[in-house]
Amino acid sequence: MYSVYTDYETDHTGFYTAVLGCRVIALDYVPEGFTTVNIAAGSYNAYHLEGSFPDNVGEAWQEIWQNAHGRKYTADFDLYNTDDAESFQETKAKIYLAVN
Repeated sequence: MYSVYTDYETDHTGFYTAVLGCRVIALDYVPEGFTTVNIAAGSYNAYHLEGSFPDNVGEAWQEIWQNAHGRKYTADFDLYNTDDAESFQETKAKIYLAVN
């Protein structure tokens, strides 16, 4: 599961678009009415989160917003993985920030 942040009006203090969804191989199979987001290749800082989900995601974003230097504000995303999780709180999360 992905949460993508894109279409930034300015920076993290302005309006932006958030899309929750999953990765697809081809846009040919996306149902009509669904939204698609293309995440461009580039340089990303990856944050591997520790602690209990979803609190760890909120805490990480609070820290990121305090130290927002060097961000491109093109498309950032969270990746949530429940493959090995025995409970919701054990969901593995990573945050990827587009950087210059």
